[in-house]
Formats: sequence, structure tokens, C-alpha cells
Amino acid sequence: MAATPALSEPMGQQEPLLIEPQTSLVWLLRARDPVQGLIYDAQCRVLALYEAVLSRKTVWEEAQKSMGEEMETLFDRLIFDNHDANSSHLLLLITHQVREEFYRLEKRFNIQFNGNCIYALSHYLIHRSRQAQSTMSNEKSRQLEDFLAQKYPLLYRFCEEILSALALKLDIEPRRIDLLLLVLWLQKNGAISQQQVTRAVILAHGYATASSIANVANRLLKSQLFESFDMPLDVTPEAIANQVMAWIESHALASGLVILVDMGSLNAIHSHFNRRLSTPMAIINNVSTGMAMYVGERVLQGDMLEDIVREIGNDLAVEHQLYYPQTDKPRAILTTCATGLGGGGESVGAVKSQHS
Repeated sequence: MAATPALSEPMGQQEPLLIEPQTSLVWLLRARDPVQGLIYDAQCRVLALYEAVLSRKTVWEEAQKSMGEEMETLFDRLIFDNHDANSSHLLLLITHQVREEFYRLEKRFNIQFNGNCIYALSHYLIHRSRQAQSTMSNEKSRQLEDFLAQKYPLLYRFCEEILSALALKLDIEPRRIDLLLLVLWLQKNGAISQQQVTRAVILAHGYATASSIANVANRLLKSQLFESFDMPLDVTPEAIANQVMAWIESHALASGLVILVDMGSLNAIHSHFNRRLSTPMAIINNVSTGMAMYVGERVLQGDMLEDIVREIGNDLAVEHQLYYPQTDKPRAILTTCATGLGGGGESVGAVKSQHS
């Protein structure tokens, strides 16, 4: 809003603007706001570097380093070379929204960034909101997006989520190139730590079987690690797979997914997933509270998914004991006769007569 002058606002003294048939929209935008030229040039150079990778003129490591330098130069220029007083209030608002979303998603993704990322993204968005639709190659952007999503799955999901949230709060339309630049920037020098995350899901038949086990395990582990899905008895594996996939779509899977199920029939739900997972997945049957605690402790300790699956059978061996009922025999008095002439029997008869 601050960048658009009112109709009644007097125009300042500006040099005449010559428009010719070959004049491009990008040139016109630069005449109005030179910052748009900085952003557009950086976007073009990033795509050109990736095109060099595709054509085998350079390797990804060298191109990534150059891309990071391009992003660093762009954000430095946006922060230090622009002092627009009209945008100061808008910058404060955007920075506040960016900070809120960063803090919220950092906890969810177990990933942490330094404060410079918040400030840099805020400056980018305030100028990006004035930018016209890009005329760059959508095909190149799509190829780079697919590459980054495979190479940095956790970081890609984080950037995707934060831009989607900010698009709603700031009323801006998210673009693919914004996502690509943010991933490259955070990958270069934004991340302080990026902890691998193994997600855990419990699937069980019944009204509250899975949720009860997950609730107990999460409380004892003091971590909201397990997600639960309670299933009707007549539910199909395909329907359950759709629910799990919907959950996966909204949660980052960095190092793997472990699914604990109550019956072996659910072992085949992976065949109903509507897309391939980019991380390993393990399905373990005969779920119990003890199993959930075991898996949860191993995950929180950072153990590899392969080690957990390989060792769970031996560590959670089935224990059993069989007890037979015991009955107490009635008390008895044994009498004997040394002569062998029946004295013992007479003694028993005398005792019975006394108690009768």
C-alpha cells in the first residue's frame, strides 16, 4: 500500500520516461522501483546456474556455492541499501509475522535458524509484494524445485510451510521462485542446527485403542512423538493408507517413518500409498504400550530406524509363565499300632466318638 501513491498525491520531480516498442515490463518496473531489478536479476542468475548444471557445464557443488553468493548479495543489498521511510511500518508488521511463523515451525520441524534469516526474509517480502508476475522459464523453476525437494526434504518442507502461512497472513501470492530462493538462502548460511526427525504412527482397530496407547507413551516420554489413528473394524487398508498419506503431507519426514500396527493385515498398507516416500518406512505389528515406549525411547535417542527394526524382536521377546491351581489337602491324623492287632483303628474310632 505504501508503494502506491494516491491519485491526489502530487508527483515529484522525475526525469522523463521514454517508452519505446521494445521496452520491457522489467525495465519499467526498475524505473519505478530499482529494487525490483535486483530481485529479478538474482532470480535469473540462479536459474542460469542450474541450467549450467543440467547441461553438465558445471557440477552442483560449484553452482550451489555461486547461488548462495547471489542470495547473500541480494539480501545484503535489500537490507543495507534501502532506507524507504514509507515502508518502515510495513516492515515492522511483516517482521513480526515472519518471526511468529519461524518460531512456530522451528518447534514443529526440529530445525533452528539465526535471527538474520527473519530480517532478510522480511525485507525480501516487502519488495517482493510489489513485483509483477515473472516471465522466467517455469520449466527451469519446476526442475530446480524437484531437485531441491529431493536433496533437502526437511528444509524444503519448512520453507514451503512458512511461505504458505505468510501468504495467508500478508495477502501475497506465493510463487515457486520465492520458495527456491528461500531454500538456497537458508541452506547456505541460515541453519544453526537441522536435527533429523523420525516420525511415529500407531494404527489400531477399536474406538480408542491407538489413541490410548499413544497418549500413555507420549506422557511417559514427555514428548508428542506418536500420532494415532483409531480404525473401525470394517475399514479397508486403502482408506487407512489415505489417512496416513494425508498426515505425511503435512509433516516433515527427514530420516524415516515407523508405523506400529495391531494386526498383520495392516502390513500391506504401504502398497496403497498414492506416492513414493522419499525416506525409509518401517511397519511393525502387534503394537502394545511396551512396544511404543521402546520405539519412542530409541527414536528420541537418535537411533537409526534400521537398528530399531533389527533389534526390536530380541529386545521385546515374548515372556510367558503357566500357573496351575493349588488346593490344600485336608488335615489328617495318622495312627499306627505296634502290635498289628488293630489298636490304631480303635484309637481313630475313639477320637471320632469324642467329636460326634
